[in-house]
Amino acid sequence: MDGSDCHIDHFHLGTNSPDNSDNRDDRYTANTMASAIEALGMSLPYSSSVPAWDPLTNSLHPDKIAETGLAAEAVINCMKKGILPRDVMTKESFENAVRIVMVTGGSTNASIHLIAMARSAGLITPS
Repeated sequence: MDGSDCHIDHFHLGTNSPDNSDNRDDRYTANTMASAIEALGMSLPYSSSVPAWDPLTNSLHPDKIAETGLAAEAVINCMKKGILPRDVMTKESFENAVRIVMVTGGSTNASIHLIAMARSAGLITPS
């Protein structure tokens, strides 16, 4: 036995997607942005590390399903308190998101997405 039958696809182990397509760049960007959005404060803590898909049951991961209920509660709480996305997405939170992208070696696509989000939040004015 030379070990060739024990191949592990490390890329697929690290993704949260059940998609079997060959477009791995999309999944890489999605995982990067999930981490960046968590750093921005726009998703629940640890949400970017909960897998969406459970390969053992070939269905949505039960922790991700539970997280959706918690996220809904968080949105309702923000609405009741009048907390808007622009209140959360501050210059400091974008700096945190950029740090996360950098330290994780995240997708270069994150730069254009974060710039667009900062513009939407009113932190960058178009030139």
